[in-house]
Amino acid sequence: MPLTRGKGRTNKSKRTSNPSGDELLQSGNEGSDKRRLMDSSDSSTSDSGSDFSSEKEKRNKKKRKNKNKETPAKFGKRVHSPEDVVHRHRVVLKEFWRTRSISLSCESLSVDKNTITLTAIIAEVLIVAEGEDFRHPPEFTEEDTVGNYAKTCKTFLEGNKPLEEKIKQLKTSLSCYP
Repeated sequence: MPLTRGKGRTNKSKRTSNPSGDELLQSGNEGSDKRRLMDSSDSSTSDSGSDFSSEKEKRNKKKRKNKNKETPAKFGKRVHSPEDVVHRHRVVLKEFWRTRSISLSCESLSVDKNTITLTAIIAEVLIVAEGEDFRHPPEFTEEDTVGNYAKTCKTFLEGNKPLEEKIKQLKTSLSCYP
């Protein structure tokens, strides 16, 4: 269709019939609603697509918070012998006297609480039997693990009633002992 400068020519050529006013309102409303719906859906998809791509370009990576480690772990090491178990037990007890909580003391020393409870029998037997005339505790061999040695210490303690009584007495007399 050729472009013309006159305003009236293009409009008159497109309109063939003149609808009445009511028909014009009804058809005009429906058409405008459709246009609005189409425009809103079209514009939202086209706008959001362009916004999305521009957001990707503008958006920086989220910075993650780094945990501040004030001091490195003081103590949490793997133990290989009963002497290491006794040393760790004494360190945890010293921290327990300060904090009054086994959980806090284990956490501050980077030691697992369950490990302390499982190996406490070794420390108790070796500490109490150290200076007394009880039977000698079982020997620790290099093939033996600390967990297995804890089990043998438990059976040794069950068979040695005076040593068991002494440990119970120390636990009750020391109010700081957990």
